[in-house]
Amino acid sequence: MAQIVRHYVQLYGLGHKLVSVRSIAGSSTYTMGYILKHKKEERMKVPEVKTILDDIVRNCIAAIEKERADSIILGCPPLQVFEDEIRQALDEAGYGEIQLICEFPAAVEMAKAMVNMKVKQAPRAYPSDGLKAKPEFR
Repeated sequence: MAQIVRHYVQLYGLGHKLVSVRSIAGSSTYTMGYILKHKKEERMKVPEVKTILDDIVRNCIAAIEKERADSIILGCPPLQVFEDEIRQALDEAGYGEIQLICEFPAAVEMAKAMVNMKVKQAPRAYPSDGLKAKPEFR
């Protein structure tokens, strides 16, 4: 999975910004099983969920300390469920300045901004025969 993430980061032109890609011990299916099984109020009382959260926070802190990450993107939907708990744990560890970004809300906000700015797909980005001035690379 980390290789796929790195590949897309390069495709998006953000390779110079990426300092770390980390994975937790449990799979997303394993993690989601506990999320669906327990209500939010009960989750942190389950030892397996606490272990998952500790692993997430440990990876976040390692990225901050070892690779000097200044923002953390929680990319997997099950991880995004723990945003509040991760934020609290990072604050308690002294990393309150680190930005936590969840992909889904960020994507929704980006879509809203694009709609509000009336930004559309640029025809030259995916050129067709309908362009009057055809790019050389076509």
